[in-house]
Amino acid sequence: MEAPKIEWYSKTGSDAKFAQDNDVYAGTYTKGHPITVDMQLWNNRWGTEDVEPLEDFYINMFFKDKEDTALFEYCTVIFNGGDILGMERTEDKMTLVFPKKVTLSGQKNDGTSKKNPNNFISLQFVFQAGDAELKEHDLKSLFLEIVQNS
Repeated sequence: MEAPKIEWYSKTGSDAKFAQDNDVYAGTYTKGHPITVDMQLWNNRWGTEDVEPLEDFYINMFFKDKEDTALFEYCTVIFNGGDILGMERTEDKMTLVFPKKVTLSGQKNDGTSKKNPNNFISLQFVFQAGDAELKEHDLKSLFLEIVQNS
């Protein structure tokens, strides 16, 4: 059986649909408007044959520039529309802590979220810095990586 086939989908702002894209421009932050990115992490979306499930994994977040790690305190990630994920700091990365073990099925599917809830998870990333003074016109790059436990 083939290895998991992982794909990220996202939508921001007024986007009506999720789009497959590994690079997302999330927007410009202002005090009155947090940055919000809705994401789906799929295994074998629209697959015509089963693949291995993605299991025993975690997700790290990290900034391109190490000095930006101070911004982690303004980041929140919501899991499947409900639980705010805990975060554990490891050097210059933040590991998302799921409330329970997560497995993404590798079963073949028609790509619809309503019929295939075991093939994906939803994550909502929110950046809200409140009254903190941030540098203007300072571009930040945030990465998410999937890591399987060995």
